Amino acid sequence: MMKKLITIIAVVVALAQGQASALYFVDIGTPLSEAAYSPVGWGPIQPDTSGGSWGGIAAGPLSLDGKCRTIWDASDDDPSASLTFPTSITALAVRHLKGLADDSFDVEVGAPWGSAVDDVSDSEVWAISSFMGTPGKKLTLTATGAPWSGFDTYGQVAVDWVVATQPGETFQVWTFDDDENPEEPEINLNPYGPVTATITGAAPPEWISTLLERDGVWKAEGLEQVTLEIPNQMIRNPYKEICIEIGFLGDLANFSVFPQPFGGTVELLSQNVELVDPINNWKKLTALYRIAPNPDSESVCYSFSGNVAAIDYVIAYTVCVPEPLTISLLGFGGLMVWRRRRAA
Repeated sequence: MMKKLITIIAVVVALAQGQASALYFVDIGTPLSEAAYSPVGWGPIQPDTSGGSWGGIAAGPLSLDGKCRTIWDASDDDPSASLTFPTSITALAVRHLKGLADDSFDVEVGAPWGSAVDDVSDSEVWAISSFMGTPGKKLTLTATGAPWSGFDTYGQVAVDWVVATQPGETFQVWTFDDDENPEEPEINLNPYGPVTATITGAAPPEWISTLLERDGVWKAEGLEQVTLEIPNQMIRNPYKEICIEIGFLGDLANFSVFPQPFGGTVELLSQNVELVDPINNWKKLTALYRIAPNPDSESVCYSFSGNVAAIDYVIAYTVCVPEPLTISLLGFGGLMVWRRRRAA
């Protein structure tokens, strides 16, 4: 069966006047990426050190360089590893290996943020878990499972990468892995309230497991619409900027952004549609909006038309801006590259 695989290559938000603010992205196992975050307690780079498959990390398109580290290994009695971010973070996602051991771990950022629970298994699967809590700078991951038979060689709880948001930022990704509608994002870094995507259509939309070499797709005949409900930092900053990316079939029919409560101004700064798969006619839309002042939340609506209209994925990045700065992301400055791997 074909799998939907998304690769975050880089997450960069460029601000004007030579300043820089970004979603923090730490590629664990890459010293150049780790250096800015004062890593402490991490095991050696794998699989370079011990060999082994490590859940197929070298071949997996979700890994930037096919390398990782464990948060606990035989050289250290402390089952914890940490990163320290330059500023406080409000939410984070960790890509970690659910391997042959009990690879459960706790997450703290000054205070407990939650846990990832695993069981002993006969297989290795990479997973992405999201956490949020009281803002802080120091992230500590602590292995909570008992050492397994291969601990002395491989260690325990492998981590591939960590992505985190700063106050005022949100980051959410819908890959539509199931037929829930409305659906919460598969990656949800929004600490300000519930986030949903609702799919509607001129005819009842249908969730398809595989369509034209994409999996997890919502399809409708004639017209299909996705509506995002995104809560914000409830502080009246001068404005908020929103960047949207959508993979779709058909033609762009309509679009709108409604701030809640109503009022203020909504400005479309830029929008582009690109044909990314000429064989199957999949397209990518990127758009950048500004809302002034920052609202409590907004509804983002996009409609697509055609004999068969379909929505494959949605990405939304937002930032409440306290100064007259401008972000550039997704199609506008290379925020990220999203890669799909087809079935062999």
